[in-house]
Order: sequence, then C-alpha cells, then structure tokens
Amino acid sequence: MLLQFITVAAFVLDALAFVAEKEVGEALGARDPARLRRAVRLTTEFAFGFGLAFSALYLIGGRVIIEGVVAAPAARAAALAFLPFCAVVPLIGMPAWQLDGIFIGTTRGRALRTAGFVAAVLYVAADLILSPRFGNTGVWTAFLLMYVFRALCLGAFWPGLLRDTAARREPV
Repeated sequence: MLLQFITVAAFVLDALAFVAEKEVGEALGARDPARLRRAVRLTTEFAFGFGLAFSALYLIGGRVIIEGVVAAPAARAAALAFLPFCAVVPLIGMPAWQLDGIFIGTTRGRALRTAGFVAAVLYVAADLILSPRFGNTGVWTAFLLMYVFRALCLGAFWPGLLRDTAARREPV
C-alpha cells in the first residue's frame, strides 16, 4: 500500500520534472541563463506545492485509505506504522526528481551518472548500517536518505550548469 502512495506521488512529481526537462532544454538551446533559472524556479515551485500536498494528504488521509483498502490486520498495522515515513517521501524525493529532470533536459549525462553512482553507494552503506540495528525503520531511513544523497550529489553540479549556460550566451 505504501509503495502505491509513493508511486502516485512520483508520477505526478515526475510529470513536473518532465516539464522542467523541456523548459530547461529550450533555455539551454536558446543560450538564455535567465530563462533557465526561471524554468527551474517555476517548475520547482509547482513540484514543491504538489509534494507538500501529497505529504499532507498521506499524513491526514493515509490512515483512512489504508484501513479501507488493506484487509489483513498485520499488513494494515505495518502500513500504519510506517505511514509517516511514506508521507515525507514526496517532500524529500521532490528535489531529487526535479534535479533529475533539470540535468536530463540540459543533457548532463556525466553529472547524472556520477550522482547516481555516489548516491547508490551511500544508500547501500546507509542501509547496511541502519537496517541491522533498526529493522524496517532503518530500511525506511536509508530509503529517505537515498533521495537526500541524490539531490545533494546533483546539487553539487548546479553551479557548473549555471556557469556553462552563461558561457554559452552569445553577444547580442
């Protein structure tokens, strides 16, 4: 059930990342750093709003949905126990999904590959450290950290992206 919550939010937030891909790609092609920053700002504001809305929906209404859909008492109890972790995924995952769209749209394959590799290594390390000690809470914490690692790794490439976009600007 919790995976379904995450999937629905990811589809909507990924749609905004797709819009970011298109808009930043056009801005890069036009060699317009101001347009790129505007596209990033607007799509990220919308993504944040939707991420916040999904998190609130899951926190406020998740219990009702789970109790109405999950019949097995043990499964229901487990879903309810970890619902707060699930509810923060749209907020914590949104920056990673949004940055993916931005870097895909600006054709930054090397940054995406490097960030993906570093985030994966850090995620596995976090899972290996946290899961044995904290069980499912450790699994969920490592899962949430994976989004943070991904966003931080891609964020490290952001200044270079802006620099490259500004450097492509042609004189008028």
